Amino acid sequence: MTEIRKMLTIKQVLRVVPLGRSTLLRMEADGRFPRGVLLAGNRKVWFEDEIAEWQDTRPPSRGRAA
Repeated sequence: MTEIRKMLTIKQVLRVVPLGRSTLLRMEADGRFPRGVLLAGNRKVWFEDEIAEWQDTRPPSRGRAA
């Protein structure tokens, strides 16, 4: 049996990832963020597990420079 993967809209992704919409889409186009999937027309979604995997590959934050 195939496991069902949760799909997220861009609004849902932006609630989880602290980026602006344009930055997220630019990073996706550059291959620095998981690719979304077009379902129909303008309906694009991202797989939650791919977003979580991407988050796990980010280096730990060192905070702001003084």
